Amino acid sequence: MKFRLKKPFDGMNFIEGIPILPGMTGNLPGAGACLPKGSPLIRDRSPSFFQNILRNIPGVQDYLVGMLPSPKVDVKALEGRYMWVLDTPSASNRYCPTTEFQVKADIEKSYGLTVQEKFRPNGEDSGEKVGFGYGIIHKDKTYIYIQDDPCPYQIVIMGPRNQRTGQYEYLVLSNWARYPIIGLARDIRHFYKHYKDEMENKLESAGLINDVTGNSNIRYVDWSKCKKATPLSYVQNVLTDLFG
Repeated sequence: MKFRLKKPFDGMNFIEGIPILPGMTGNLPGAGACLPKGSPLIRDRSPSFFQNILRNIPGVQDYLVGMLPSPKVDVKALEGRYMWVLDTPSASNRYCPTTEFQVKADIEKSYGLTVQEKFRPNGEDSGEKVGFGYGIIHKDKTYIYIQDDPCPYQIVIMGPRNQRTGQYEYLVLSNWARYPIIGLARDIRHFYKHYKDEMENKLESAGLINDVTGNSNIRYVDWSKCKKATPLSYVQNVLTDLFG
């Protein structure tokens, strides 16, 4: 195909004169796009019906991600452990869940993160499980991959920084389908006292909740029955899972 447009249309990308979908280049599986089916240790299907339909169309996900809020993330303020404070009830059955981010690579303002999750799958008293994932921050876009979803999450909302530590007080993760929604906070008591209403207002402003859905698509995580895991309780829970 030798014909090339001398003057491309505004907003359209070209490779050798051939128009492509916005963001198609660089939108690779595991680096901005959904992981392919059959990836080891990763659930094959996303909780989002729409992501499962569109995940195999090149460029679509990157284009739709551009419609989400995309705040500039300071990786140093992001690092550390968070407790889940809200999630989407129809997409998650985790109890006492936490997520921890650690920066492992820093190359010309692009960053690689490790993600560690701890949760109890069958109730507050069940055995604690550990899940692993990773994250990529590149050109002000953030992609977070976890084992329960082959498609990445983006950081769509960030709370203020703690005056003493400089770290974010809370975060919200979601995707272009706006399903599921995951809210993370450093400290549960501090969050409910100072930031719960602020987070809800930001969720509404971002179009993640609205007058029609209200709060029906989010659920606040109940930590009242969560007890700190000990080595002994961990062994007991593992034995219970194995032998009943």
